Amino acid sequence: MAVLLSAFSAAADDLPLALQVQLLQKTSAYITSLQPGEGGKVKVLVVYPGEKPSRASETVANTINQAGQLGRHPAEAKTAPLANLKATLAAEKPQMLWVSPEADDKGVTAVMEAVGSSNIVTVSAVAAHVRQGVILGFDVLEAKPRILVHLKQARAQSVVFLSGLLTHSVIVEK
Repeated sequence: MAVLLSAFSAAADDLPLALQVQLLQKTSAYITSLQPGEGGKVKVLVVYPGEKPSRASETVANTINQAGQLGRHPAEAKTAPLANLKATLAAEKPQMLWVSPEADDKGVTAVMEAVGSSNIVTVSAVAAHVRQGVILGFDVLEAKPRILVHLKQARAQSVVFLSGLLTHSVIVEK
């Protein structure tokens, strides 16, 4: 895992979207509770605020679909509006939610309320979102990508990680 992190040096403050998805692909192998849904695939909903998906949201969904894999499981992704998220979760039954970077504090709170204690892995590339309760995140520290884990929220939602990931992650809250 250390090789993975050091191999992806980042010069900018933000991680490129393709790198974020690559990190998600690698870290997904360390989430033991992540299992495919009814269709035999891990379903990812990329949640966006507003009327239509941002370019970033569409890029994340398309990149996941092109890769077709998260960890050792086949995966598929699609965008979903933040409005009526609870109904969308009931209809789609996703195993993972990617919170769009455009989501503000209120939007992240709405996502966390909709997810509740469900065994859904929440992900964001915004460190502030992880501090609010998103389980898995990515950030740049000292020009290198870092994996952020909100361990307390992970436990509350029965999301289990292999210790190999946690030793190379920044634990936001225990």
